[in-house]
Amino acid sequence: MSPWRPKIARAQPIVMPAPAEPAPDPKPFFEASVREISKATTELRASLDKKMDGVSDIATKTHDRVAAQDSELDKLREELKKCRRRAKS
Repeated sequence: MSPWRPKIARAQPIVMPAPAEPAPDPKPFFEASVREISKATTELRASLDKKMDGVSDIATKTHDRVAAQDSELDKLREELKKCRRRAKS
């Protein structure tokens, strides 16, 4: 026998991995996520509505104050005109 004779590889036994556990059902996770998102959305909407009501109240009060000041300014202008007429006469 020749020392240069190639070695014949022995067949390695095939090792099969153990079967994986079945993946958990994602449906309960998704349902819980949807419930949490829905709850958060409802809370955000309620918070936003409350803030918008506050902004609306502030805008109404500001409008009323400006209208009152505008009315007062008109009265003062008329009074100034009367004073100027009297001064010219």
